[in-house]
Amino acid sequence: MDVVTKLGTLRGAPSGSVIAWLGVPYAQPPIGPLRFQAPHAMEPWTGIRDATKYAPAAPQLTMDSPVAEPIIKTIGTSEDCLYLNIWSPAADDKRRPVMVWIHGGAFMVGTGATYDGTQFAEMGDIVVVTINYRLGPFGFLGFGALWDDPRFATNVGLRDQIAALAWVRDHIEAFGGDPARVTVVGESAGAVSASLHMLGDTAPFRGAILQSGSCSLAASRTRALGYAQLYADAFGVTRQTAGDLLALPTERFVEVHKQVMFANLGTVTTRPFLDGDLLPSTPSELFARPLRPVPMLLGSNKDEATLFAMMRLLPTERGELEAQTYAQLPKARADAVLAEYAPDRTGSLLLSRDTLFTMPMIHFAERATAPVWMYRFDWPTPAFGGVLGAMHALELYLMWMDPARRGTQILLGGPPSAELRALADRMKRSWIAFVRDGDPGADWPAYDTTTRATKIFHLTDEVAFDPEGSRRVAWQGIDGID
Repeated sequence: MDVVTKLGTLRGAPSGSVIAWLGVPYAQPPIGPLRFQAPHAMEPWTGIRDATKYAPAAPQLTMDSPVAEPIIKTIGTSEDCLYLNIWSPAADDKRRPVMVWIHGGAFMVGTGATYDGTQFAEMGDIVVVTINYRLGPFGFLGFGALWDDPRFATNVGLRDQIAALAWVRDHIEAFGGDPARVTVVGESAGAVSASLHMLGDTAPFRGAILQSGSCSLAASRTRALGYAQLYADAFGVTRQTAGDLLALPTERFVEVHKQVMFANLGTVTTRPFLDGDLLPSTPSELFARPLRPVPMLLGSNKDEATLFAMMRLLPTERGELEAQTYAQLPKARADAVLAEYAPDRTGSLLLSRDTLFTMPMIHFAERATAPVWMYRFDWPTPAFGGVLGAMHALELYLMWMDPARRGTQILLGGPPSAELRALADRMKRSWIAFVRDGDPGADWPAYDTTTRATKIFHLTDEVAFDPEGSRRVAWQGIDGID
């Protein structure tokens, strides 16, 4: 299927009952002098450009993951990574709602190619777009802020996402989509990204879905400058020799990133930070800035922290969490928060979950001036003896992954039952309803500070009102980063 865009003609191919255009460039390759620059607009091309294969993923650490590893091995990685993928029922004039997916991966790993939009497009008669963006030291190091050097823009991974959304606004109508009905959807790093776009007006969209992540997971400017210095030292560069970074091979960045990351387990060394340019400059400004007035659906998983305890990527140990709590709060207030969590492993994991995900997302919802819907994902996977529970990102295996795939079944504890497939179907249809109508449906009441209605997704769903309310009260008014 050929589609004529303002930049040139793209040739797609059938995918199920819809059409897919894969590996569509939305910006110039960020290579050479553009390596650390904000994305530059894509130049027009002549002839027909093939769009039947995924483009390479952004350079990243390879990880043994049943989600990312197989597709990364197939498509490879390259700094020439600013591409998106489109699935649409038809390239006609129907002007369908558009769902733009920002993948997670701690701002270090992942690709839009992991997420096949065929089923969402088929089920909802919507257009689905998944995007790549620069990751790790290419996307989120603060060299420009460290050295005040214009060759190094800040938060270029976020700027890539904004460029992708601008491309969707300008071109999606040719693929049967409506540029005025775009919903940005993301999980983990993708949700953090979407929350940061909710603080500004540079990214065009009319609604947002945030799955397990909010702006509290950004880094302060001080922390980001410290990270940038760690990388500069590892590269052996200074302000005077910063230009050397433009010529180093890609592999050297991956090598140094691995070195710095493993020397600083328990944190994410490359992530969005408060640069005072694209984002606010201070935490107080971050938490005071109003959200754009668009509908929002957001939530977290009941056992977010189990995965991070296994990966040692974010803090989950009681001692470290208590130290952070006392450093952030007056002693009496910290005592009141910590009293809500048993001094055992279960309590520590809940404390980590609430510190990093659940409570910041509740506070983010409370800042909204447009309708909000809150959820919690509770289904626990029986895999690995059940130790992971309703872990971080588990819902993605239901909503996006092929249930017949071996890697998916490993995480789900075997072939999905009819009840589990029904849960996946309900979640997908709720997300589609929100993308289509800005409302997930009549069986899901909106969240407000009076009822705090929260949809609990499990084999049997329910609506809870102020779940775990005593913990919420203990955390009231407490926000922080780092």
